[in-house]
Amino acid sequence: FAAACLQTKQNLFKKVKRDLIPVQLAGIGYWPFVDLISFSLIPIDYIPVFINFASFIWTIFLSYKARRGLQVAVEEDEANKQRSRKIR
Repeated sequence: FAAACLQTKQNLFKKVKRDLIPVQLAGIGYWPFVDLISFSLIPIDYIPVFINFASFIWTIFLSYKARRGLQVAVEEDEANKQRSRKIR
């Protein structure tokens, strides 16, 4: 996300609009499930380990979404460039 802040405001707003809501919804579905499992099935001594593992999985998901969002942005830029070339 920090790298996106260095981009232009227009690209930043596109990224937030495209990625924020889906990631928030995924988090709303993921973390309550993790909490349910950790507090009902995992022994108390292993809860921190389980939560750390779940955080690791969540970080992988966020990295994937960020990378995918970057690829989509590049594809959109290339499509816009091709359209502008056709118009000329």
